[in-house]
Amino acid sequence: MEKQAILLSLHDDTSELKELALSLGFEIVKEFVQHRNIPDSALYLGKGKMEEIKKFVEEEGIEQAFVNGELRPSQWFNIEKFLGISVYDRIHLILEIFADRARRKEARLQVKLARLRYERPFVRELIHRAKAGEHPGFMAGGEYQVADYYEMIKRQMRKIKKELEKIGEVREVRREQRKEKGFYLVSLVGYTNAGKSSLLKFLTGENVR
Repeated sequence: MEKQAILLSLHDDTSELKELALSLGFEIVKEFVQHRNIPDSALYLGKGKMEEIKKFVEEEGIEQAFVNGELRPSQWFNIEKFLGISVYDRIHLILEIFADRARRKEARLQVKLARLRYERPFVRELIHRAKAGEHPGFMAGGEYQVADYYEMIKRQMRKIKKELEKIGEVREVRREQRKEKGFYLVSLVGYTNAGKSSLLKFLTGENVR
């Protein structure tokens, strides 16, 4: 059973984000669209529209919102604080999908590194807020204090980069060995949910994920 979520957008073209949310196990039960040329600097959508959304969230018990666009750290913080629920922008949603589907060690490390790079400016915003007298959690209630979490992010990024370098060296050796034996290398590259696994299954007859 899919979890329920809402969608916030500046335009009517929301089909792709709804499909992405569904692939992560969320059903979009209501869309809130406010046609604007540029997002509100504080809340992405205008204050009146956000009041309408807040009322719906409280009445329906919604715990997740997806934004059909990219949020600045200050916007993300303001929206989560205003609505009192978890908020993902488009990039965050895609990273969660990648993390959910990564199988090989290298893929998991690459996704983790991408997530840490994404989170870093958000943590800086939380540090700024904390110094201003606010005491936010992190990404809907992490266990780390934001300053400690920021230092942990930097350490983790250095560690992951070193691990990826080692994996890359081993992969390069194996690639050269396959090349010497006359094997061809074929890659299927495409956007999430583009049908890569379905195509590979069709071509090879193998049950792939």
